[in-house]
Amino acid sequence: MIPFSMLELGLVRPDCHPGQALGELLDLARLGEALGYQRFWLGETHGASHIVCSATTVLMGLVAAATTTIRVGAGGILLPNHVPLVVAEQAGTLEAAFPGRIDLGLGRSAGATEAVARALHRKFGPEQTGFRQDVEELLGYCEPGGDRPVAAVPCPGRRLPVWILGSRPQSAKVAADLGLPYALAGHLGPEALLASAALYRDCFRPSQRLREPRLMVSLYLVAAGTDREAQALADAAIRVGLAGPGPSSVPAGGYSAPSVCLAPHGAPGGSGMKACAVVGSRWTVASALKDLAAALRPDELILVSGVLDPRARSQSFQIAAEICARLL
Repeated sequence: MIPFSMLELGLVRPDCHPGQALGELLDLARLGEALGYQRFWLGETHGASHIVCSATTVLMGLVAAATTTIRVGAGGILLPNHVPLVVAEQAGTLEAAFPGRIDLGLGRSAGATEAVARALHRKFGPEQTGFRQDVEELLGYCEPGGDRPVAAVPCPGRRLPVWILGSRPQSAKVAADLGLPYALAGHLGPEALLASAALYRDCFRPSQRLREPRLMVSLYLVAAGTDREAQALADAAIRVGLAGPGPSSVPAGGYSAPSVCLAPHGAPGGSGMKACAVVGSRWTVASALKDLAAALRPDELILVSGVLDPRARSQSFQIAAEICARLL
């Protein structure tokens, strides 16, 4: 069976207080643990009033304290916004408090507007240079018994699991060269999914951390009783400007190489995919997930929901868990 996990972006509904959104996030983590999800990862976003995932490592601590067995991780820390030593110290502190349950995912994008980059005292621009060097520096801090002149304290007594996150071949190449697991961000866009997955596997170099490539793929998933109901839930998030799968002209299970684009049967025509998304009933979701698994051969799936209503969001993850446990 392919393990399945959850990636939470911390959406705040228009009529919702941030504290309430945090409570719903913790409830969702507890539900994921009960349903058998492998991991509960949290994103990083700054300057967005509709998203509470800004202090990612703080949220990781809250989620880990509210659960008992599910792995908790950053999905991910946007490394250009941070100093590697500080990230290693924060992750090491979490690992010391919750041993064997912490994952550290690292992204090469700053994910910021010019104003946010300025507030973070970082340069603004599409290309973030020095990412690989920062990752290697951070890995050195996370290695027990390292010989660096400055140590990350506390340092875990084992190798802290570190993942590279990305949606483009550049990130896939970093993960492959360093022998690290790779989380392929399909929820950010499907354009380079197949190319990035192939590059990662073809170029992977075994390391002390990982002997064989390990590929996780993320995608938006909205599941409900019917295709129409699921599409309405997805559309609601889009209408208010929150993250969610965009409309698609590609039928369910359909592929437009090199992209993988999934949407419910009979979905109305639109402007194309904003993300790799599965939206529909149990049957539609099951069929689409099987197609995606066959195309990308992931070692793990991590699901993102753009559903605003907490009950509908919980139901969506429950349906997805039942399907993944039975079919994948």
